[in-house]
Amino acid sequence: MRTVLAFLLVVSFAALVAGCGAPSATDVLKNTAAAYKNAKTIAMEEDIRNEMQWGKTHNSQAMSGVLRFERPDKMRMEVSGQGMRYVLMCDGKKTYMYDNQTRTWRAFPKQVAKSAFSLPGVKVLTESDPFKGVKNAKVIGSENVGGVDTYVVQFDMPNEMKMKGTYSGKLWVGKKDWLIRKSESAMKMDMGGPSSGGSTAGRPTGSMSTTMTVVMRKIQVNSRIDPALFSPPKNVKVTPMQMPSGGG
Repeated sequence: MRTVLAFLLVVSFAALVAGCGAPSATDVLKNTAAAYKNAKTIAMEEDIRNEMQWGKTHNSQAMSGVLRFERPDKMRMEVSGQGMRYVLMCDGKKTYMYDNQTRTWRAFPKQVAKSAFSLPGVKVLTESDPFKGVKNAKVIGSENVGGVDTYVVQFDMPNEMKMKGTYSGKLWVGKKDWLIRKSESAMKMDMGGPSSGGSTAGRPTGSMSTTMTVVMRKIQVNSRIDPALFSPPKNVKVTPMQMPSGGG
């Protein structure tokens, strides 16, 4: 009996020491926001996987990406996979998009840049409080991602889409540099109709769930980025696009 009691005391003490050494989820997110805020430039490669289930329809996509960012408002995102190539960039004045199907460049008004910066994975670079609205955050463990020891933080995300459903996320944050090495965002939305799934006018009904996982690799902080990467090549035609008048 004494042996069992001694063992339990040792285990309890070890758990207490381990708990004292781990930061809170609030501290992890705070340190992560500060790490990106202090970065003048950041570049990385990304492995992206998106899983979608809508009614009886399942779709899976695997893509690769490259992200480059320079403060205060220059950005370039490239995503390719499954026969497509997508490029979105901002030079601080205009937002440009490359369409690989038509092989054309399009320029959008300045205000579109703000929408471009709201894309997942970019907000942490551009917003002073990228985790605003996050709830129920907690550190659920540690994991090695690409040779880097990370804290795994789980949380509920704000409902920015204003649709009925649940929105959750996970971040794998480096224990030494506080940089995000992996992210996961999961959404489950009620699209109406039978909960078991079906179709209405050819459209699936019921609930739609989607999970996007991004693994960040070859992260470079404060390295020089060629300014030419934030604008279309000089020898290509760029078609200006106008935003619809009226509405939001």
